[in-house]
Amino acid sequence: MSLWSRFWRRSKIETPQELAVFLATEADELTQRTIVFYTQAVVGREWRKLIGTEEFRTAMHRSRWETYPAILGDLVCIVEDYLRSAAPADANERTVLYLELFAAALAERPVPADRMGDA
Repeated sequence: MSLWSRFWRRSKIETPQELAVFLATEADELTQRTIVFYTQAVVGREWRKLIGTEEFRTAMHRSRWETYPAILGDLVCIVEDYLRSAAPADANERTVLYLELFAAALAERPVPADRMGDA
């Protein structure tokens, strides 16, 4: 093991809450990157001008909180696939477990108060 790999190595996830925190962090980062990269690809050189406007920043903030739960849900589905062999055989039990994981991860990054009324 090299010196640098010790710094980049993630800690082991041992509890459902640690998994929820990990998923929330990863979903948050993926959401931000997706929105920024997509917007930059669409608007091209005008990106720097647009990001300077309040209206555009507000729209990006809104899109982030509209996209985050969907991306988080996708990550929970990926986790379900990886953990399926170790999960309970009953589909209803598995569904409850993964809904609880989704809810715990969503609670790690609550929707801001200014977005609560959006539907």
